[in-house]
Formats: sequence, C-alpha cells, structure tokens
Amino acid sequence: MELGCDVMSEKPLCTDEQQCQAILDAQKKTGKKITVTFNARHGLKDKKVKELLMQKAIGDVISVDFHEYLDTSHGADYFRRWHRLKENSGTLLVHKASHHFDQANWWIDSTPVSVTAFGELKFYGRNNSFRSAHCRACPHKQQCKFYWDVTKNERYVKLYVECESEDGYLRDRCVWSNDTNIYDTMSVMVRYENGVQLNYTANAYLPYEGQAISFNGKKGRIDVNEFSGGGFR
Repeated sequence: MELGCDVMSEKPLCTDEQQCQAILDAQKKTGKKITVTFNARHGLKDKKVKELLMQKAIGDVISVDFHEYLDTSHGADYFRRWHRLKENSGTLLVHKASHHFDQANWWIDSTPVSVTAFGELKFYGRNNSFRSAHCRACPHKQQCKFYWDVTKNERYVKLYVECESEDGYLRDRCVWSNDTNIYDTMSVMVRYENGVQLNYTANAYLPYEGQAISFNGKKGRIDVNEFSGGGFR
C-alpha cells in the first residue's frame, strides 16, 4: 500500500492484533484498499444457507451453533507442520477458523461486538509419554498411531525432504513435540451487533471429520451436518 498498490491478501490477514492494526493504519494513511480473500463461503451448501436466511425461512436468527470436527489425519497434520507454533500460525483459531468466522459473519450479516474465546492443548504436544524429533528418526514407530512416512509421497520428498539441508524444515515433525503451543481444543462465544449469538467449537483429534452447524430462528431451525472419514489414525 505504501508503494501505491491496492492489496489482495490470502486469509488470514495476519497472526496478531498488533500486525492487524499496523495494516489498518497503513490503509488509512495511504488511502489504498486491502481485501482478504476467503473461499469457504462459495460452496454450494454455504450459498444455499445464505439464500434461506435471506428469504427468512426460519424468521429472524437468534443464535448459531458452529462445530468443527478435525480427524486424526487432517487434524494431526497441523501439529506436524509449521502451524504447531503460535508465533507462526496464530493458532488454528486464526489459520483454520478464520474461514468459519468469515462464513458466520456473512450468514448472520452483522459485525461482532463481543468475543470470548478459550483454547487448550489437551491431546497433542506434551500430552504423550514418548516423542521424537520427527517420524523418520523415531524409535517408537511400531507403537505410535501417528507415525507418518513422508518418503512415500514423491511430491513431498521433492518439496521438503530434499530441501532440508537448505532450510532445516521437517515436514514430518512429531505430533508430540514438547514445544507445540497451539490449541487442539477451542471454543468461542460471539455476540453480534444485531443481537445474534454464535457458539463455536473446534476439536482437532476426533475419529471423523466434518461440521455441524445449526441456525436457530424465531420460526424454525436449519441444521447443516456434513461428516466424512472414520477410524482412528
């Protein structure tokens, strides 16, 4: 923006409030625009929900329950990668859930005025009796349900393994690393300008993947449930 350009950013815009304020200050100072892009609101079911709410199919919305379920394949992978450190990702409430909060803001058609959030590391990280630096070097391969062989993926070998000598990045970090400091168990309560209340939860260690979203209105209720996968991996 300081170079005279309008900016289009991937989500998330940044990882903490100080960075966000600096970006907003730059926008005000330069008069340029910054747009954060999201793709989750463009799914067929997501657009259908928006259509129904705009049609007042359930009357005025009073509250929304939004539950995100990550399984022990997808969910665990965040704890192998750079996301596992808060200073890199801002936690999954920033990196992952920013999609969901954008959807909620869009569906509810309002702006949050009050937010309370809780997050804890209850499953991964230090919550195990053994660990290693990364899977390939692990002496616990036979007993760990989360052992993952990165060398079986030719693309990952080229992208990551063959580059470790240059950048030191390990794509198969141990999900039990003691320095992991993001959350795997999260809950957020939001009150909107128009009075709607949102209850949001996310858990990253479940036996299946999906979402359960409910809209509670004065004339009815919309339930959106989508699940996939199964089995503990």
